[in-house]
Amino acid sequence: QVLTAPLGDLLNFAINLCILVCFSSGPIRVRFLMDLTDSVSDYPSIIEEKSPTTKHPFLPDRICFENDGHALPQLLLLREMGLFSLSGPRRDHEERQSRRVLRQISAERLVSVLKERRTLPHVERTDKLFASGWLDEDRVIYGTKCNQLVVWDVPAQTLTNVPLPGRFEGEPVPHDSCGIHFIEQDERLLVTGAKNPSDIAVFEASSLRPALLLQGHLDWTFSAQIIAPDRLVSCARDCMVKLWDISSIEETGVQTRAPLLSRKEHTRKVRDMKFNATTNRLATVSADNYVKIWDPTSMSVTTAVALPRFAELVCMAVDKAHDLIAVGSQHSTALVDPRAGAMVHVVRSNDTDWGIRSVNFNGNLLSIGGGMGHLSFFDLRTGKYVNLREVRPGEPWLTAGSGWLERDAAYYTHFAHMDVPNAIYTHEYSPSGNKLFIGGGPLMLGLKGAYGAIWT
Repeated sequence: QVLTAPLGDLLNFAINLCILVCFSSGPIRVRFLMDLTDSVSDYPSIIEEKSPTTKHPFLPDRICFENDGHALPQLLLLREMGLFSLSGPRRDHEERQSRRVLRQISAERLVSVLKERRTLPHVERTDKLFASGWLDEDRVIYGTKCNQLVVWDVPAQTLTNVPLPGRFEGEPVPHDSCGIHFIEQDERLLVTGAKNPSDIAVFEASSLRPALLLQGHLDWTFSAQIIAPDRLVSCARDCMVKLWDISSIEETGVQTRAPLLSRKEHTRKVRDMKFNATTNRLATVSADNYVKIWDPTSMSVTTAVALPRFAELVCMAVDKAHDLIAVGSQHSTALVDPRAGAMVHVVRSNDTDWGIRSVNFNGNLLSIGGGMGHLSFFDLRTGKYVNLREVRPGEPWLTAGSGWLERDAAYYTHFAHMDVPNAIYTHEYSPSGNKLFIGGGPLMLGLKGAYGAIWT
């Protein structure tokens, strides 16, 4: 960095660092700028803020440099020099900033070393994994097309079925069930599909005890989001978005509740929704080729973004740090800026016409799961896919394993002559960001099969 940074900037850095060491008697707080709009240079970015109790006439209020991927060595260096402190009223903020820096570095390094380490046991009992989440670093919970909710204890390699609440005792799963398409959770609750695919089941997160059964949608429920400790929103194939009360949960039994209000702002089925707590915005995507931005306080649409050239809009992810929305379709992923109310970029699919089936953000990387079983990583800063061939042998993307496929009459009649890949319907990072769960199954209608694995 000494060889590449401009001489004047290096001198300014050295002078200001000397002033910091000599004049600052209080703890010095350091945080790193991690913003998509930051330009990339050859030396780290630091903002220094004095302790509120210390005021020196020669100490500048801010020292600002640009940021690049060398933040971790710089952070460790500053800590060893005693210039990195997490004491004082800004401690929580600085801890979040530090964790963000470390997670971003981890995300960038992770894709180059990811390997399939553990595969789902007894996968032949399952038909297509549609949704997933992490209960902790060792346990994954997933939902399937055959309407099962299962907890996988990875170290123990055990599977535990979670009973779904129904409208009445012994209610059967409907023959036309779409399965479980979403798993939403916070520290208190876990929300997913119920035995009837039009209903919503709310569990206590700690014990996975069913507490609420939300009834009101007239067709399959595709997604739900917790927007406040006592409020939930959902969307379904009936074109409706509904608001629910999830407060005052009783200690025993399952309460049945109706929606507080309903809104019909889409003309076709609403396939997915995501909530950004940082900006207090809710986004929905529909088969009517619109992404709509909602004010969750009034449950009204504030912005409608048309995506007329995109077929099969099926999945969505929100980058809360950069306030960006990714929408997966048959041919590509559209990036939507809710502030501008417009699509700002199109990421072409690596799975040709097999469709985008899942999208996720991790730092500055957008991960895209496709119908051909490819998991690709798009770098938001460079505007290009990460080419994994540059750091590891093989393909420029990750590929889902073989999993399990039922070779029945439909398979031998229509698909025996071809390799059947496992579409990546869901992929979720662990709480630490160091593990990745990938789940899916065959994309072809009529085929039964499943894939699930931990990549680390």
